[in-house]
Amino acid sequence: MSDAIDVWQAFWSSSSTISAILFGAVLIVFSVLAKGSSTPQKLPSESQFFGVLIAYATVVLIGLLVLMPMFSPKRLGALVAFLCAVLVLGTSWQIISARSDSAFSVLHLGRLAPWLCYVILLWASLKLVRGGMHSINWLAVGCLLLLVTGGALSIDLVRRLSD
Repeated sequence: MSDAIDVWQAFWSSSSTISAILFGAVLIVFSVLAKGSSTPQKLPSESQFFGVLIAYATVVLIGLLVLMPMFSPKRLGALVAFLCAVLVLGTSWQIISARSDSAFSVLHLGRLAPWLCYVILLWASLKLVRGGMHSINWLAVGCLLLLVTGGALSIDLVRRLSD
């Protein structure tokens, strides 16, 4: 592929593995906690749960796409840009529709952090499409921030479920 991408191979392999493990762990923890919870009002909304899973799945998918040897940097950028554009639009829609919720500030912050990560990833991938090979660095930063954001949201949801 490119030297700029080859330098990051260990990062992409590690981040994909970590995200896949966390994805599975979140599914297991929430299924166990949801099964043991007798009060449905304590359970998080589906959009919060899926938001965490989508954050982890995005890091896994981008990591796998970067590691695939058959993609040129421009094609990789186009695929990631398409994925991130869909995620930015979907998350934007959730943020806009959350205005009618009573807990707007909590839901807003839980959706705003992943949205910002998706915007960074979209920007970096568009620069990659245009030939900016060093934007792979920003792609890695965006995925790392998304991994941290997913972890923080997971901890918050588990804390709320276990109360």
